[in-house]
Amino acid sequence: MTNYKEQHSFSYKFENTEHAKANKIAEVASIAIHGYFIGIGDSPVTETTISGDGTITVDYQGRVALGATLERICLGFADYFEQTTEEA
Repeated sequence: MTNYKEQHSFSYKFENTEHAKANKIAEVASIAIHGYFIGIGDSPVTETTISGDGTITVDYQGRVALGATLERICLGFADYFEQTTEEA
């Protein structure tokens, strides 16, 4: 059995918002993605990059690509600044 794991890359651009807000959303999503990788314990994140236009890029090793899962995590933060809390 080999320990070789393939290198994968995932990118997602947070759009429809100001660049400053998009960068903040990408930072929050990055924390969630790191938490996901810790939770599965199988694929360490090798590098996460956030560019000035709100694009997050995650480079990681693993047996399979997790693009669909990482996209769902990012979609969960797409309206991060538009969320409101109701008063009790």
